[in-house]
Amino acid sequence: MFPWRVRPSTVAKAYHANAGPALTSDVLKQLINCVKNRLAKPASAMLVGARLDAPAHGENGSMKVMKRTIGHSVQSISPGLWRVCINFPASTNCWLWQEPDGLTLIDAAHSWDAGTILDTINMIDLPLKRIAITHAHPDHAGGAAELARRTGATVYAHQCETRFLTGDASIADMPGSRESRYLHRIARKTGLLDPPQIADVQSVSDGDLVGSLKVLHTPGHTPGSISLWSESDQSMFIGDNASTRFGILLLNFSWFTLDSERLEASLDRYSEVKARTLLAGHGPAYHSRDAVADLQSLGIRVLSRLPRIQPRPQ
Repeated sequence: MFPWRVRPSTVAKAYHANAGPALTSDVLKQLINCVKNRLAKPASAMLVGARLDAPAHGENGSMKVMKRTIGHSVQSISPGLWRVCINFPASTNCWLWQEPDGLTLIDAAHSWDAGTILDTINMIDLPLKRIAITHAHPDHAGGAAELARRTGATVYAHQCETRFLTGDASIADMPGSRESRYLHRIARKTGLLDPPQIADVQSVSDGDLVGSLKVLHTPGHTPGSISLWSESDQSMFIGDNASTRFGILLLNFSWFTLDSERLEASLDRYSEVKARTLLAGHGPAYHSRDAVADLQSLGIRVLSRLPRIQPRPQ
């Protein structure tokens, strides 16, 4: 869900173990250098979320803003790839990917965002054929049921995640860290956790294709979290495994990540590809000559400083 990286209790423990100052220093240095670099660049080079040492990913070297309102914006990232950024209650991305037969939607935001997404699809003027859900949190799967009903698109999710989408189970009942389980249960009791039920979900597993996108099972944030790899575009849709802020890539060790250990192990899966662009569930697209190496090196730096917190059994 929301991409807070490290829970406060973990930061406090790390700080008292003399890990916190170093961790904080690393992040502050990145922020300071990012701001300095942006101020030194002309306005045309200040692409939000893009690494300034990498070429812009889009036609004529820039990303085109197609629409902007108080509630959302639509960007053309590259030919055949659009970002729909929902601004409320927190910045959340949906991605539209063009295939020969129409569009694939990667994640569907909240249930009340279905109309906004459908308006974007109508603006692009291509049929929606597939909806790929990276994980079943409500800010990523909430609009899928309504969009599938109104467009006839097929919904895809990992076989470990489909039961959360059909209403046969809840993520709140899954094992995980104490903090994560507590917050998931609170969210369920308040009616904020479980997305609207989807009558028919096509299950996928590691190595399957959703259109031309290859499925990588990358659990940790949830049991059935997936990433989607585009060989032609050298881009990876990574869901909530990481996020970007101010052009900085951040791993998602938030309170809503059930198992940080499994998330760490999932980073190894990205070694199978040579991604130059990471497309996360929160934050702008991240462009780099070797985005996978950036992500994995960040994991090593952060995880080496944090105490291990084992998931508690159900």
